[in-house]
Amino acid sequence: MNSMALFLPEAGAIPPWLRVTAGVVVLGLAALRVWFLIRRRR
Repeated sequence: MNSMALFLPEAGAIPPWLRVTAGVVVLGLAALRVWFLIRRRR
């Protein structure tokens, strides 16, 4: 589960905690987007 490697060629230089933080932020934004879509649909 290393999605950052797809965007950054030097993914190995990124600290693990920064990867985890970026992953949490991306997942949070995706969850908010889905939640807004579901809420708008009702």
